[in-house]
Amino acid sequence: MIQRKRITLWFNLEKLRPYKEISDLLDALKLQLRKEGYTIIVSALDELVDTTLPEYANRPESSFPPPDRMHCYNAASSFSVTAEKKTISRNIHWKKLRPYK
Repeated sequence: MIQRKRITLWFNLEKLRPYKEISDLLDALKLQLRKEGYTIIVSALDELVDTTLPEYANRPESSFPPPDRMHCYNAASSFSVTAEKKTISRNIHWKKLRPYK
């Protein structure tokens, strides 16, 4: 019998962080989940912003490194990952299985 365990982890940060910092955190989380036997289904950086815009002038976020990717965002305030772990149970309890009616 194959059992599946699916988890979703979502982190919301109090403040914006540089894109690279959040991306590195997400990569570390995915690596740890893989070590635990999970398969990554989907992962994402959320609430992306571009702190080089005028609205961030004179704010600490304006000093974040400029975007180095084509999406033009250089900061994020949350990230998430959904992962699944499959296990094969060799101890099948036949008495617990009900016949299909």
